[in-house]
Amino acid sequence: MVMMAWTIVFNLVQGNLVTPLVYGKTFSLHPAIILLAIPAGGDVAGILGMFLVVPFVAIVAATWRPLLELIGGEPLEPVADAVPGAVAETG
Repeated sequence: MVMMAWTIVFNLVQGNLVTPLVYGKTFSLHPAIILLAIPAGGDVAGILGMFLVVPFVAIVAATWRPLLELIGGEPLEPVADAVPGAVAETG
């Protein structure tokens, strides 16, 4: 019984907190985008879509950020500043 409870709690924490934060920092995306993109990728393309949607969204974000800066005229803030506890890289 204790092992089952531990497994459930561990999977909930990992799936809803740790994974989005790690993916968000790795791909410079907000964790909420990750949480919404993975089920959407699953609906569109099944299990393969769940694996490929985060890199796809990262490519789209990396493509659109410079275009939005050109249109808006001011640089966009790094995503790491939007994540609590994250440190933005300088240099």
